Amino acid sequence: MDIPALYNIINAIRNFCPVSDEDMEEISEHFFITKLKRNDYFLKQGKVCTEIGFLNSGMIRHFYSTKDNEVTRWVSFPYDFVTSLRSFISQSPSIENLQAITDCELVVFDRTAFNALIEENRSFKNFYVKALEYNYITIEDRVFSLIQKSAEERFEWMSKYQIRFIEQVPVMYTASMLGITPRHLSRLRREFRV
Repeated sequence: MDIPALYNIINAIRNFCPVSDEDMEEISEHFFITKLKRNDYFLKQGKVCTEIGFLNSGMIRHFYSTKDNEVTRWVSFPYDFVTSLRSFISQSPSIENLQAITDCELVVFDRTAFNALIEENRSFKNFYVKALEYNYITIEDRVFSLIQKSAEERFEWMSKYQIRFIEQVPVMYTASMLGITPRHLSRLRREFRV
Protein backbone atom coordinates (compact mmCIF):
# COMPACT_ATOMS: atom_id res chain seq x y z
CA MET A 1 0.00 0.00 0.00
CA ASP A 2 1.27 3.49 -0.73
CA ILE A 3 2.39 5.63 2.21
CA PRO A 4 -0.14 8.51 1.83
CA ALA A 5 -3.08 6.06 1.93
CA LEU A 6 -1.67 4.42 5.02
CA TYR A 7 -0.85 7.76 6.65
CA ASN A 8 -4.41 9.10 6.20
CA ILE A 9 -6.21 6.13 7.70
CA ILE A 10 -3.73 5.82 10.58
CA ASN A 11 -4.36 9.47 11.45
CA ALA A 12 -8.12 8.96 11.18
CA ILE A 13 -8.05 5.98 13.54
CA ARG A 14 -5.76 7.79 15.97
CA ASN A 15 -8.10 10.79 15.99
CA PHE A 16 -10.64 8.57 17.77
CA CYS A 17 -8.26 6.99 20.32
CA PRO A 18 -4.58 6.24 21.02
CA VAL A 19 -3.18 3.26 19.08
CA SER A 20 0.31 1.86 19.60
CA ASP A 21 2.63 1.43 16.61
CA GLU A 22 2.50 -2.35 17.11
CA ASP A 23 -1.30 -2.41 17.07
CA MET A 24 -1.37 -0.08 14.07
CA GLU A 25 0.97 -2.39 12.19
CA GLU A 26 -1.36 -5.33 12.85
CA ILE A 27 -4.41 -3.29 11.81
CA SER A 28 -2.75 -2.09 8.60
CA GLU A 29 -2.15 -5.68 7.45
CA HIS A 30 -5.91 -5.95 6.82
CA PHE A 31 -6.33 -2.92 4.52
CA PHE A 32 -6.66 -3.05 0.76
CA ILE A 33 -7.11 -0.23 -1.77
CA THR A 34 -9.98 0.07 -4.21
CA LYS A 35 -10.83 2.77 -6.72
CA LEU A 36 -14.22 3.86 -7.97
CA LYS A 37 -14.97 5.90 -11.06
CA ARG A 38 -17.62 8.62 -10.95
CA ASN A 39 -21.10 7.00 -10.70
CA ASP A 40 -19.69 3.59 -9.64
CA TYR A 41 -21.33 2.06 -6.58
CA PHE A 42 -19.54 1.13 -3.37
CA LEU A 43 -22.82 -0.57 -2.39
CA LYS A 44 -26.23 -0.92 -4.03
CA GLN A 45 -29.55 -1.04 -2.24
CA GLY A 46 -30.63 -4.65 -1.73
CA LYS A 47 -27.07 -6.00 -1.49
CA VAL A 48 -25.50 -7.08 1.80
CA CYS A 49 -22.67 -4.79 2.90
CA THR A 50 -19.44 -6.70 3.54
CA GLU A 51 -16.94 -3.83 3.62
CA ILE A 52 -16.08 -0.63 5.44
CA GLY A 53 -14.18 1.92 3.40
CA PHE A 54 -12.08 4.91 4.34
CA LEU A 55 -12.26 7.61 1.70
CA ASN A 56 -8.80 8.85 0.71
CA SER A 57 -10.07 10.98 -2.15
CA GLY A 58 -13.36 11.83 -3.79
CA MET A 59 -16.95 12.00 -2.56
CA ILE A 60 -19.58 9.30 -2.04
CA ARG A 61 -23.30 9.96 -1.84
CA HIS A 62 -25.49 7.91 0.53
CA PHE A 63 -29.04 7.86 -0.80
CA TYR A 64 -32.34 6.00 -0.68
CA SER A 65 -34.34 5.18 -3.80
CA THR A 66 -38.06 5.61 -3.40
CA LYS A 67 -40.75 4.97 -6.00
CA ASP A 68 -40.84 8.72 -6.75
CA ASN A 69 -37.25 9.91 -6.40
CA GLU A 70 -33.88 9.60 -4.67
CA VAL A 71 -33.28 11.06 -1.22
CA THR A 72 -29.71 11.94 -0.31
CA ARG A 73 -29.00 11.12 3.32
CA TRP A 74 -25.34 12.15 3.43
CA VAL A 75 -22.23 12.81 1.37
CA SER A 76 -18.90 11.42 2.55
CA PHE A 77 -15.73 13.42 1.93
CA PRO A 78 -12.04 12.49 2.07
CA TYR A 79 -11.05 11.06 5.47
CA ASP A 80 -14.59 9.83 6.22
CA PHE A 81 -15.46 6.19 6.82
CA VAL A 82 -18.01 4.82 4.35
CA THR A 83 -20.40 1.90 4.85
CA SER A 84 -24.03 0.95 5.30
CA LEU A 85 -23.59 0.21 9.00
CA ARG A 86 -27.03 -1.35 9.44
CA SER A 87 -26.37 -3.83 6.64
CA PHE A 88 -22.74 -4.39 7.68
CA ILE A 89 -23.66 -5.28 11.27
CA SER A 90 -26.87 -7.25 10.65
CA GLN A 91 -25.82 -8.77 7.32
CA SER A 92 -29.22 -7.84 5.94
CA PRO A 93 -29.81 -6.22 2.54
CA SER A 94 -28.88 -2.55 2.46
CA ILE A 95 -31.68 0.00 2.34
CA GLU A 96 -29.35 2.63 0.90
CA ASN A 97 -27.03 3.15 -2.05
CA LEU A 98 -23.46 4.41 -1.78
CA GLN A 99 -22.38 5.92 -5.10
CA ALA A 100 -19.27 7.85 -6.12
CA ILE A 101 -19.99 11.48 -7.07
CA THR A 102 -16.39 11.81 -8.26
CA ASP A 103 -13.55 9.37 -8.88
CA CYS A 104 -12.61 7.91 -5.48
CA GLU A 105 -9.85 6.01 -3.77
CA LEU A 106 -10.75 4.01 -0.67
CA VAL A 107 -8.83 1.99 1.88
CA VAL A 108 -11.09 -0.96 2.65
CA PHE A 109 -11.57 -3.60 5.37
CA ASP A 110 -13.66 -6.64 4.57
CA ARG A 111 -16.09 -7.72 7.29
CA THR A 112 -14.22 -10.90 8.27
CA ALA A 113 -10.95 -9.03 8.86
CA PHE A 114 -12.77 -6.15 10.56
CA ASN A 115 -14.54 -8.45 13.04
CA ALA A 116 -11.34 -10.41 13.71
CA LEU A 117 -9.56 -7.15 14.56
CA ILE A 118 -12.35 -6.19 16.96
CA GLU A 119 -11.93 -9.52 18.74
CA GLU A 120 -8.12 -9.59 18.77
CA ASN A 121 -6.89 -6.01 18.88
CA ARG A 122 -7.92 -3.93 21.90
CA SER A 123 -6.94 -0.64 20.25
CA PHE A 124 -9.06 -1.40 17.21
CA LYS A 125 -12.02 -2.33 19.40
CA ASN A 126 -11.64 1.00 21.25
CA PHE A 127 -11.52 2.81 17.91
CA TYR A 128 -14.68 1.03 16.74
CA VAL A 129 -16.61 1.94 19.90
CA LYS A 130 -15.52 5.60 19.68
CA ALA A 131 -16.40 5.75 15.97
CA LEU A 132 -19.85 4.27 16.65
CA GLU A 133 -20.48 6.79 19.44
CA TYR A 134 -19.43 9.67 17.20
CA ASN A 135 -21.63 8.50 14.33
CA TYR A 136 -24.63 7.91 16.59
CA ILE A 137 -24.38 11.47 17.95
CA THR A 138 -24.05 12.85 14.42
CA ILE A 139 -27.13 10.94 13.24
CA GLU A 140 -29.16 12.01 16.28
CA ASP A 141 -28.22 15.66 15.67
CA ARG A 142 -29.21 15.34 12.02
CA VAL A 143 -32.60 13.78 12.81
CA PHE A 144 -33.27 16.48 15.43
CA SER A 145 -32.37 19.15 12.90
CA LEU A 146 -34.74 17.75 10.28
CA ILE A 147 -37.60 17.55 12.79
CA GLN A 148 -37.13 20.73 14.81
CA LYS A 149 -35.48 23.30 12.54
CA SER A 150 -36.81 25.21 9.59
CA ALA A 151 -35.13 24.91 6.20
CA GLU A 152 -33.56 28.32 6.76
CA GLU A 153 -32.14 27.26 10.13
CA ARG A 154 -30.76 24.03 8.68
CA PHE A 155 -29.14 25.93 5.83
CA GLU A 156 -27.70 28.54 8.18
CA TRP A 157 -26.20 25.81 10.38
CA MET A 158 -24.73 24.04 7.33
CA SER A 159 -23.26 27.29 5.99
CA LYS A 160 -21.52 27.87 9.35
CA TYR A 161 -20.39 24.37 10.31
CA GLN A 162 -20.44 22.24 7.15
CA ILE A 163 -19.75 24.74 4.37
CA ARG A 164 -18.06 22.03 2.29
CA PHE A 165 -21.52 20.63 1.45
CA ILE A 166 -22.60 23.97 0.01
CA GLU A 167 -19.31 24.62 -1.78
CA GLN A 168 -18.46 21.15 -3.13
CA VAL A 169 -21.59 18.99 -3.39
CA PRO A 170 -23.96 19.34 -6.36
CA VAL A 171 -26.96 21.50 -5.47
CA MET A 172 -29.53 18.72 -6.01
CA TYR A 173 -27.83 16.49 -3.42
CA THR A 174 -27.35 19.25 -0.85
CA ALA A 175 -30.99 20.31 -1.26
CA SER A 176 -32.12 16.71 -0.73
CA MET A 177 -30.04 16.49 2.47
CA LEU A 178 -31.70 19.66 3.73
CA GLY A 179 -35.18 18.42 2.78
CA ILE A 180 -35.79 21.26 0.31
CA THR A 181 -35.90 21.76 -3.45
CA PRO A 182 -32.84 22.89 -5.43
CA ARG A 183 -34.69 26.11 -6.25
CA HIS A 184 -35.28 26.80 -2.53
CA LEU A 185 -31.58 26.11 -1.86
CA SER A 186 -30.55 28.57 -4.58
CA ARG A 187 -32.79 31.21 -3.00
CA LEU A 188 -31.25 30.57 0.43
CA ARG A 189 -27.73 30.81 -1.01
CA ARG A 190 -28.59 34.24 -2.45
CA GLU A 191 -30.31 35.34 0.75
CA PHE A 192 -27.39 34.27 2.98
CA ARG A 193 -24.80 35.32 0.36
CA VAL A 194 -23.12 31.90 0.35
